[in-house]
Amino acid sequence: VSTQSTGDTSTAAEQLIILKKELKLKEAKFRPGKLSQCGKLHEALQLCFPVTGPAFEWDRFNVLSHRFVGLDNSLPESWITPIIQCLYHVHEPHYPVRRALVRHFCHRPLCVACELSVVFSNMLSAATNKGATPLAQVSSLLSTLKRRPEFASEGIFVPAENRDEMVSKLHRAQILILECLNSDLGEMTEQDRLDNLTEGIPEYKRFISKYFGTDIGGDTVVMDPLLYIPVPASATVVDQGLAHILKELEGAGGGEKLRINHLPPILVLVMNPEHGALEPPPSLKFSRKTDSFCYTLRCCVIHITEDEDDVGNLVTQVRGIDGQTTLINDYLIFNVDNESSAFGLSAHSYAIAYYSLEGMQLSPEHDENLQAQARLPSTFPFAGPLFLKDTFVVKEAGTQLHDMEELEKVMIDIKRLKEAPLVAFDAEYVVPRWGNPRPEAYTMEYASQMRRSHFLLARVSLLLSTKDTDERLLLDDYIATDEDIADYVSLYSGIHEGDLCADESPYKLTTAKAVYLKMRALVDAGVKFVGHGLQQDFRVCNIQVPPSQIIDTLDLFTNETGKKMALKHLATHFLGESVQEGEHDSIEDARTALRLYRKYQELTASGEFEDAINSVASGRGLPTHLVKGSQPRQSLASGSASPARTVSGTPTPVSLVHNTATPPSMIQKAAAAVAGGGGGTPGPKSPPPQAVVVLSLIHI
Repeated sequence: VSTQSTGDTSTAAEQLIILKKELKLKEAKFRPGKLSQCGKLHEALQLCFPVTGPAFEWDRFNVLSHRFVGLDNSLPESWITPIIQCLYHVHEPHYPVRRALVRHFCHRPLCVACELSVVFSNMLSAATNKGATPLAQVSSLLSTLKRRPEFASEGIFVPAENRDEMVSKLHRAQILILECLNSDLGEMTEQDRLDNLTEGIPEYKRFISKYFGTDIGGDTVVMDPLLYIPVPASATVVDQGLAHILKELEGAGGGEKLRINHLPPILVLVMNPEHGALEPPPSLKFSRKTDSFCYTLRCCVIHITEDEDDVGNLVTQVRGIDGQTTLINDYLIFNVDNESSAFGLSAHSYAIAYYSLEGMQLSPEHDENLQAQARLPSTFPFAGPLFLKDTFVVKEAGTQLHDMEELEKVMIDIKRLKEAPLVAFDAEYVVPRWGNPRPEAYTMEYASQMRRSHFLLARVSLLLSTKDTDERLLLDDYIATDEDIADYVSLYSGIHEGDLCADESPYKLTTAKAVYLKMRALVDAGVKFVGHGLQQDFRVCNIQVPPSQIIDTLDLFTNETGKKMALKHLATHFLGESVQEGEHDSIEDARTALRLYRKYQELTASGEFEDAINSVASGRGLPTHLVKGSQPRQSLASGSASPARTVSGTPTPVSLVHNTATPPSMIQKAAAAVAGGGGGTPGPKSPPPQAVVVLSLIHI
């Protein structure tokens, strides 16, 4: 690292190193067992995906990743995820809710069922693919819930100020999620349907009311099924909740006596509204004149607080059929013999309990082999055609990107090829204001934290390759959004204000759901994705890709000391090509990663790769005899897929962008802060020497 410059650069650099060491010491103190295992965890985005240094040790936080997958806790609304875990795990080993929702896809906007389908699919994929990151993203689900009128009107995501308010919001969130799912499935029309995966599930539109609804009524009074059972604060035993409901509803019958006509297979209790000590028993029994019901406790949401002014933390308790109890605290997952010991000295209260009916009469699809049930359904038959005709398009614009006849042949190739084809992939993203707290002044201390930004997907490009010279453009989608954007990071994303707005964009825009389905179709078809720094791209795209289908040139082109190099640097030395000279372009980056992989195959086959990568990493460059001119390439679309933009000024030095995992806006803000500038995006001129030093240090 060069520190030769003028002014107080050395002082600034020393301060940054000291602050970085303090941050590492702070993170080092957080280890399972050091603090209460059910206390608040650091944001996964900041802790689990380090910009520099060794990879996060997932095994220290989750040794049960073959069964349990954590959910991201990096957004303010993430407190709701314990409810999602309960829905996912209820009624082992059949998991009726999970099985039904992973088969749901529709065209409806703001569909909670669709978003849960994505989350559950990613969780199941992570659990069933060895080596996958055991953490699923929930940003798209949370964004949808925020926008649903049911949640917005009640201010569910307005931060709670104390313990009881937190419990109240949790209870309402549980109720509203079930009600949203019930309406999403019940109001879905044939025109909304995207697939036929749910045809084997009887009465699918009534699934939520069928599995969760308690049928209450009289001889002439008909009421909507109640999707939850409230247990009053005064209750001394849990089953007083049903008696309490009947008493509350007596007036609704107009003098007619009401009764419980039907109990659901899954009973959801919302309890301890005042953070009481009532505990759900392992089983519940209800007897009537003609029959009796026995329910087994499956999952709970537990609220842990220090005192009544503390909003506390929420964890999920899962009781397995093997008798083992598991606690899920975001991405920290562990078995316990006595869950109370895991809560330390903090007060804990059971806020929600999920029971399932013993001997539950399951739908016919559950008669299948349980091993087969664990597999995700293939989306390629119905999502693959979206490449030919995107039915989610928000805005049509520009010229026809593809030769449709040729593209149809490509899709047939993907399905029929015995050997999985390669798909080069790159994504561009922007920084929304949501989930990205920013101080008014960017200080050295703030810059030293190296906070990762929460990103929003803006563009995805895919190129298909079945042989060395094949680089056919398969997809180049821009994603519409109405989120307030804090930073377009234009130098690194190529995205500008208005590009993602349907009223202003010069591009064809589609939805994030459409992009997910297209990506998922390729995953289910078995293609292998090639790219540079793919883990972050997949995370922002909100999709789990099995490790066996990932070829990451960031990892391939790593020398014996573990040094990783930027795409621009590798292209210069291994391909003799200049890329990223101005604003980044996802088609160019995807194509470059593909060519690098082909170069890797060539050098590996000749036994020259190790010498080549060590030579480049040491600064000597690639031996001249290994650099060859590029060959003619087969392309599905002629020319660039997007209008060309130029950036004036000096090209960005390689050293400033050699780590693609660092959030560009963080680089820009840190440079501006140390150089004495404001918090905005730097201009086209090269940054001052002080900024170069700090940026280089951030990449250490």
